[in-house]
Amino acid sequence: MEDKVKDIGLLRRRKRRRQKILKFTAFLVLIIIGVGLYENRDRWIPKLEGIGTKYYSISQSKKTKSSGSFPLIVSDGVNYSVGNIERNLAILSDAYLYIYSNDGDLIDTRQHAYNNAILETVGKKAIIYEHGGNRFRVESRYKTVYEKDIADNILFARISKDGVVAVVSSSDTYVCMLTVYDASGKEIYKVQSIERIFDLCFTSDSKGCITVTIDADKGRMVSKVHNLSFSSETAKWVSEKLETFTIKSFYTSEGGAFVLGDTKCAYYDINGQKISEYTYKDKLIGYDFDDGKVAMIFYNDQKRKNTLVTIKGPNAEAEEIVIGEQLKCVDVEGDNVYIMTKVDIKAYNFNGKQLKSKGVSDTYNKFYKIGDYFFLLGYDRIDRLDSRD
Repeated sequence: MEDKVKDIGLLRRRKRRRQKILKFTAFLVLIIIGVGLYENRDRWIPKLEGIGTKYYSISQSKKTKSSGSFPLIVSDGVNYSVGNIERNLAILSDAYLYIYSNDGDLIDTRQHAYNNAILETVGKKAIIYEHGGNRFRVESRYKTVYEKDIADNILFARISKDGVVAVVSSSDTYVCMLTVYDASGKEIYKVQSIERIFDLCFTSDSKGCITVTIDADKGRMVSKVHNLSFSSETAKWVSEKLETFTIKSFYTSEGGAFVLGDTKCAYYDINGQKISEYTYKDKLIGYDFDDGKVAMIFYNDQKRKNTLVTIKGPNAEAEEIVIGEQLKCVDVEGDNVYIMTKVDIKAYNFNGKQLKSKGVSDTYNKFYKIGDYFFLLGYDRIDRLDSRD
C-alpha cells in the first residue's frame, strides 16, 4: 500500500513538471511569435489597414465611355497625389500606389505603410518617401526597384531621370545631411551641411545637383544657390544671397539654375552669377517650369485681379496677362502654357497670345498633363480630357 502511495505521488509530481514545461514552452513560443510579428510589421500591418480599402480608395468607373475607364472614383476622405511614370498615371493614396494607363486601365497596385508619404516622379522612375520618417522606396512601372531604411528623419527626397536619389535628412551634429544613392541603391555621396537645405534639383547628367539653402539676414529671409558635384565635397560655386524664401529650384539646359521664391525669382548662369530676376507684384499661387521657361499665376485680393506671367528664358522680358476668371493651376509644356480657371483650361504661347480653350467643371481643383491628355483632379474623382479636341 505504501508503494502504491509513493507511485501516485511520483505520478503527480511528473504531471506537475510536464505542465510547467508545457507552460514554459508555450511562453517561449509566444515570445518568438511576438518578435517575428514585430520584425515583419511592415508586411502585415498594411494588410490590416487596407481591409475594405484595397479596391475602393481609387477605383475604375463602372460605366463604359469613350474616355476609357474614366472617371476614376476616389473614396471620400482619401488624400491622393499624382505623377507620371513612363507616361502612365501614378496615384499615391494613404496606403497604396496605383499605376493606371492613359485609358484608365489598372496596371498595378502596391501597398505601402508610410506615414505622410510623398510621391516624386521623373521619367521612368518614382520615389515614395516618408516625410519625417526614415523610409523610402524607388518604383518603376513594373516593380519596386528597392527600399531603404535610414538612421535619420527624412526632410525631403528627389529622384533624377537616371534613377539617382538624393535624400536630405536631419543630423545630430549638423543642421542637415545630404546622402545620394545610385540607381541600384548604393550610397555614392554624403555631405553634412551647416546650413538648412530647402530644395534640390539634379544636373542633366545626374552627376551633381543644385541645392538651395535659406538663412536669416538682418531680419529678412535670404537664399543661396550651391552647385555640387558628387565627385567632390567642395561646391563648384555658391551664389550671392537672394532676398527671398525659395520654394523651388530648377536646373537649366545652359548649365545654370532658376530659383523661384515667394517674392521674386531669378536665373543664374553656369558660374553662379545672377543673370536676371523678376519681383512679384501680387501673391504667387501657382507655377511651372520646363526647359528654361517659367509660367506663374498670381492673385491680388484687393483688386481681385488674376494674372499669368510668363518668362521664356534668362534674358527674356516677363509677359503679364490679366485673366478674367479665377486661376487654379498652371502647366508649361514646350512652347505652350496651360492654365485652369473655374470654367475652362486655356492654352497660351509665351508671347501672351491665347491659342484655344476647353470647358471644364468647377468641381476640379487642378489638372495634370501627360502627353495629349489633361487628367482633371477633384475631391472624389479623376477624369480625363483630350487636349487635341
